[in-house]
Amino acid sequence: MTRIRMRVEFTDDSAPPRVYEKQVEVEDNGTPEGEKNVADYLALELDKELRWGDFHCALPPVEDIGRISSRTFTLGDFSSGTYFNRVNSGWIWYEIGNTLLEIKTLLAHARAYKEFEPAHKDDPTENNFLFIIHLTKMEKFNLAVILLRKIEDLFLRLVFENLGPSLAPDVDISQPEWEKKLTWNSVKAGIRQGGQNGALSSLTDQEFGEITKVVNEFGGPQYALDIAAYRNRLTHRLMPSVDYPEFSASVENRVGKPIVDPTGKQVGARWAIGGRPTQADYVFLSLYNDAVRTLEHYVVMLHRLRSLPSFAP
Repeated sequence: MTRIRMRVEFTDDSAPPRVYEKQVEVEDNGTPEGEKNVADYLALELDKELRWGDFHCALPPVEDIGRISSRTFTLGDFSSGTYFNRVNSGWIWYEIGNTLLEIKTLLAHARAYKEFEPAHKDDPTENNFLFIIHLTKMEKFNLAVILLRKIEDLFLRLVFENLGPSLAPDVDISQPEWEKKLTWNSVKAGIRQGGQNGALSSLTDQEFGEITKVVNEFGGPQYALDIAAYRNRLTHRLMPSVDYPEFSASVENRVGKPIVDPTGKQVGARWAIGGRPTQADYVFLSLYNDAVRTLEHYVVMLHRLRSLPSFAP
């Protein structure tokens, strides 16, 4: 039986120390190395917990985006579909707001883990603790990236719900999993119809122009495209390496380097067998910066949309 005791003490000049203790008993005896890893991890968690709020404050404010105001309706709003447009789009705003709050928290935690990540050692056997912290850092960051991409899906759903299903007539909401057909192409095709599309006929020229601009600009910046490319690799291919290439899989190149004769004809190929990359696919701080800029861009776009009378929740 091993007893593990943790003690956290808060001390200042104005009052006696405040002490918080936790004791746990485990059946198995640990090794000195394992015990040190536990102690180091808890110490790092303390540092991270006291610092992640600073990184959180540096991210754009999003608290107002999901706020829903009180609404009144008439009987005619039900038959015209206005009731469903406004209520459903209000709940999509709420979902977007909650997702943005989660993204901010995940990004701030990931950045704090990077701040206190132990130094990389030349001896791979000395990087076990670094590997643990790196995995935790990337777990937070990768989920933030996935949710960032989800914001685009929620944005399309917001436009669709707010303007009404006639915006994208090819999307049959009576069918199972109809949301899969709600794409950039379907929404943009409806907007290109302008006033000929019933969903857009009641908009002022100013509103229609701003909606068109926001839809066209939402996913366009290069840093947002870079984050999309990272997310696609993360989801559909081998896990990309970040900061430390030895922490990720490395498959052999089947194609090899062509061997050509003096006339330029390929006569063979050359392979580097058993080698591993010496550089990671991504640098975390650069990747993090792209994610933050993408978040900032999305927030600006959403505020522009929210400022329109027809999109006010």
